[in-house]
Amino acid sequence: MEENSYESEKYMSLRKFTDIKIPIETELPRKRIQIVETRVVRKTSILYDRRTISNPAYAADLGKELFEEYDKEYVYAVYVTARCEPIAIELVSIGTLDSAIMSSRDILKTALLCGAQGVIVYHNHPSGGNINASQQDINSTKRLNEACNLLGVKLIDHIIISDIGYISLKEQGII
Repeated sequence: MEENSYESEKYMSLRKFTDIKIPIETELPRKRIQIVETRVVRKTSILYDRRTISNPAYAADLGKELFEEYDKEYVYAVYVTARCEPIAIELVSIGTLDSAIMSSRDILKTALLCGAQGVIVYHNHPSGGNINASQQDINSTKRLNEACNLLGVKLIDHIIISDIGYISLKEQGII
């Protein structure tokens, strides 16, 4: 008669560990869940000359008002209505001399809270001279565009501003 494989001496050393009885709690402790409130809070405002943003040049004009003589990359988002009227501006992140994180999640969270139909993203190149979009700029713009499409928010443009001018990633065909 064949020996049961789990009763053989080969497996007895493993079985010794399974003979240890650990009591299992039958009732799990209760968990406290926080009740929260999320809302957009107005900090300040700026006066914009135009009522709507109808082209990249107008978008760049607004963007130039946001950027001072920064020594780091800053990312701003301007949230707009269906008629491209600005309703809110948010500083999304402050980076380093040559990079900044553009979180799709944070941008879209504010867009949804504002009831925005679309968003225009801006960032600066503080080192001057080079205004071209880096591969990281292009990749994060494409990722943001995909996320926007999923949630029904339109990514209108991504404007890069430098001391020599601006470029529109929409005009470049990236969006």
